[in-house]
Amino acid sequence: WMFGDKCTVPVVIKKVMMDQFVYNPIWATHIVIIGLTWQRCRFNLKTTTAILKQNYWSVHFMAMLLSTWLVWIPAVSIIYCLPQSLQVPLFNLILCFFVLLATALEPK
Repeated sequence: WMFGDKCTVPVVIKKVMMDQFVYNPIWATHIVIIGLTWQRCRFNLKTTTAILKQNYWSVHFMAMLLSTWLVWIPAVSIIYCLPQSLQVPLFNLILCFFVLLATALEPK
């Protein structure tokens, strides 16, 4: 809607830039970190808060953001070039892989 639905280099670059350098650092990375940490802490809010206060920006956020970029920049570049009927299935396959990676990279 915002940039168009054609698979041209300028359109794909705009979509990837918005997705990876606006949406991810502002919203998605934080939500993934909080959710995975909360799950690891067995849904104990006090423990989750304590863990997240320890080096959140230098360890948790940067590690997750860098791993997000390594997986999702090439992935969404391909996804945005596919027909819409194939975008969601491929996104879900890559998301399964990414969740496994994020869980493995999560600081203990």
